[in-house]
Amino acid sequence: MCLLPACMASSDNFNSILVRYGAQANLLCFFGALHSNDPKHPQFSLLKNTWNFFEQGPGNKVVVIESTRNAQNNFEIFENFEEAVKQCGEPGGMYVLSRTAGIEVIFGEIDADEQRKMLLTEFDAENVAYACLMQSAAVWFRAKRKLSFTEALVNYVKKETMFSSIYGFEPTMDWLYEKHKELFGNQPIDDERFVLSICDPRKKDTLINKIVSKRTEIRNEHLLAIINDNMHVGRNIFVMYGRGHLDMLYDELIKSTFAHDPHIHKTTE
Repeated sequence: MCLLPACMASSDNFNSILVRYGAQANLLCFFGALHSNDPKHPQFSLLKNTWNFFEQGPGNKVVVIESTRNAQNNFEIFENFEEAVKQCGEPGGMYVLSRTAGIEVIFGEIDADEQRKMLLTEFDAENVAYACLMQSAAVWFRAKRKLSFTEALVNYVKKETMFSSIYGFEPTMDWLYEKHKELFGNQPIDDERFVLSICDPRKKDTLINKIVSKRTEIRNEHLLAIINDNMHVGRNIFVMYGRGHLDMLYDELIKSTFAHDPHIHKTTE
């Protein structure tokens, strides 16, 4: 059987793919995605090649995607991969591929309310709410949605009010602008470089970076537990998550699996 390359690419414009074997000769394929809603993005050709390699192999298979179970109903309405990617990004596309193949899907994310409760053990509620809203804004910039930035913010704030009982207050647009000024003064809130910078979990420059970093740590620990539990029982696992998660989990995944010599394969953005 042909082994796809185990990849760790250094540029932000490349995918990372990790292909490893576990103690029971079971397979782990971790596709580190560049978040995109464009089905013509070159990464999706690479994804389908990687998926074909995984799907055609023997054994008990499972797929883990970067989403909560609450999103399943949104994914179910799509009949084809391209439309699912357009509307729901790579998790939607991966769900369609898995469903078509009859392979079980595990939603790898902790429920959003539980994430916030865990963050509140270390951080102030208003700062957590602001950080979560800015992470939503970062997704808007990457996806280039049709709504304006302000319209998108209004929608994100409405969604964040779902967690008012957890926060102990109700987020509003006025509150968001006041909180932004308190944290960052006259820095424009719609500055793409600024938003992406404060939402980078690899940085610790600001309080918001630290909250985002902690949230990523919580999510990664949960994902790693899912992978290890399924590897332990001999299942073949295909993971579709953002590339940053693979970069951060790489060392832990290497420790818990056995592999052939790695090779590098890169795809440009």
